[in-house]
This record gives sequence, C-alpha cells and structure tokens, in this order.
Amino acid sequence: MHYSEKLVSVVIPTYNSGRFIREAVLSAIHQTYRNTEIAVVDDGSVDDTREVLLPLLHEGTIQYIYQANKGPAAARNRAISIAVGEFVAFLDADDTWLPRKLEKQLALFANPHVGLVYSDGATFIEKGDTVEDLGFVHKVEPRLHYRRGRVYCDLLRSNFVSTSSVVVRREVLDRAGPFLESMGAGRFSYGEDYELWLRVARICELDFVDEKLVASRLHRGQLSGDRARGYTQLSLLYKYLLLKEGSSKRAVLAQKYAEYTLKSTIASLFRIR
Repeated sequence: MHYSEKLVSVVIPTYNSGRFIREAVLSAIHQTYRNTEIAVVDDGSVDDTREVLLPLLHEGTIQYIYQANKGPAAARNRAISIAVGEFVAFLDADDTWLPRKLEKQLALFANPHVGLVYSDGATFIEKGDTVEDLGFVHKVEPRLHYRRGRVYCDLLRSNFVSTSSVVVRREVLDRAGPFLESMGAGRFSYGEDYELWLRVARICELDFVDEKLVASRLHRGQLSGDRARGYTQLSLLYKYLLLKEGSSKRAVLAQKYAEYTLKSTIASLFRIR
C-alpha cells in the first residue's frame, strides 16, 4: 500500500480553548492529505469548547470526547487509545497546520527506518496581544538546529521537536509507550511530550521537513509564557531522566538538571515570565 493511502489519526487535546479550537480543527480537516480521522479530547473545559465544536460533531467530521481534567498527557493518551490510524499526528488546540503539512511529512515515511517526522514552524501573537502583555522576553525565538537520523544524544541536549509538528508511526508509538501522566506523586504538566520523543528517538530514526508547516500561537494563560514554572518543570524532568538513564548519558543530564534548576531559581527571584 502506498503511504498516501494510509490512515492518519489526528490527536487534538484541548482545555478551555474555545476561542481557538475551531481554527485548529479546520486546519486538520482541510489538509491536502485526505485520509484522516480527527479525535478531540476535551480535558475538562468549562468554557464554550463543546458548543463551538457541535456543528463539526453533528457532521461526523470529528470524534469528541469529554473527560475530567487530567492534563494534556492523559488527554493525548485517551485519543490514542481510540485511534485506528497507522500514523498518529499531534496538534495542540491553539496551533494550526498549513494545508500541505501531512502530505509533505507522510512522504518521508517511505524510508522504513523513519519512525517520526517533524517540521519547522512559525510563532505568532494573536491580534490584540503584545509581547509585553504576554510577558515574553523575546518576540522571535531563535531558529532551532534540526537533526535527522539517530538523534537521541542531540535531543537530550535540546528539544528541537515541536509537538504540533509531529507525525509518528503507530507501531513505534506502541513500542515507546504512552505519554507519562505523572512523575512520582505529581502531575506531569510540562515536558511530557519531550520525554516521549526521547523514548521514540531511542528506537528509530527521526526525519523533518525543513518548512514552516505549523503556526504556533502565543497567548495569555499559556504555560510557555511562565518561564519560572517551565524551568521548574524541566528541572524535574531532567532529574527524572537522570534517575532512569544509564551511566553513559548521566553527565549530560546532570548538567541540564543543574542548568534548569538555576534558571528556575533566577526566574522566580526576579519574577521573569
């Protein structure tokens, strides 16, 4: 079977993203690659998310699942549990895809050694917001150095894989395991996607499309704008990985743990957002 005939399951977790979710879903519906199914998991929203999606639900265009709030990892895992596609693609509720995203990425899976394909993306601020309003230090993030092939060691040093750009083989995802929903007693609320990409990178090659195929929105209430909290979560993540990793990578992980612990402390002291 040619890759273009294979089903792609699109996973969209959402929480109180009623003002964004329709645009995200429509960008998945309007792909030039047509063989898709779309699952939206509403992670306990209390806004108008369901009402916004009702017309699409009635058309049978999407699957909509509501659950009590458990975090994005649990929402993605719930969608994956009902997905039947040979490939799984991830899209955050406040991001959008360019129309040819899936078409361009699926072509790279002709290489049987490639288990995950990601892409470049662009960041934008929604109308009415400013960088100062959002508390972001930089308007434009520096372009990441993307890598292909066996990238585990590079990925340990820096996460260059954007979740909304990822398409992964389902069999690779099944081998790697689900998104982690907690670290110890606490909910895994930031970096759970990065941790999974590391597990995927251990077992297969990664490839990328060097084009901006994803538009990522910056807006109020977004965790990525809270640098202190983000750094704290990354510090906890590297500590978690440090305890799990073999001796060959412990030096890198110890360095990253120390780096983000320091950044978290500085950001908290100076209230950097």
